[in-house]
Amino acid sequence: MTPRAAHDPVARASRPSDPAQGAPRERSGGTPKPHEWRQQHSRHRRHRGVTLVEVLATLVLVGIVLPVAMYGLTLSLQAASRARHTTEAGQLAEAKLNELLVLRDSTVLTGSGDFGEDWPEYRWTSDFVAADYNLYEVTVTVLWTERGQDRSVALTTLIYPTGEAL
Repeated sequence: MTPRAAHDPVARASRPSDPAQGAPRERSGGTPKPHEWRQQHSRHRRHRGVTLVEVLATLVLVGIVLPVAMYGLTLSLQAASRARHTTEAGQLAEAKLNELLVLRDSTVLTGSGDFGEDWPEYRWTSDFVAADYNLYEVTVTVLWTERGQDRSVALTTLIYPTGEAL
C-alpha cells in the first residue's frame, strides 16, 4: 500500500481486510456516517430561533385556553365567596338562636336587627309559632346581599317555655 493510500479513507475502507494486519480501523475523519450527520444536523437546528408559525400557534392556543381558565377561576372564587357567606351566616344564626333560647322571653322571640359593627353585611329576623305539646318553634333567619341578590340561612328549633306564658 502506498503512503497516500494509507491516509485516504476511501482507499483504506475499500481494501480487503488482512487477518495478519488485524481488522480494518474505524473511520476517524472523512465523511460522517448517516446517523452522525442527523445528530449534527439536529444539533445545529436547535440553535435556530422560533418560526413565525410556532409563535402564531402558541398565540392561538393561549387565546383559547386563557379565557376558559379565567372563567373557571371566576366560578371558583364565586363559589368560595358564597360558601364563606353561608358558613358565617349559619354561625351567626346559631349564636342568635342560642341567645334567644337562653332568654326565653316572648318579647324577644319575634324581632329583627343586625349584628353590629363586627358583621355589618348581615341582618337577622326571628319568629316563633306554637307547636304541639306546649312547645314553640323558633326560627332565626340571617340575611345578606351577595352580587345584588338577597341570600338567607334559616335555623329552627323547638323550645319549651319555662314558667312564663308566651
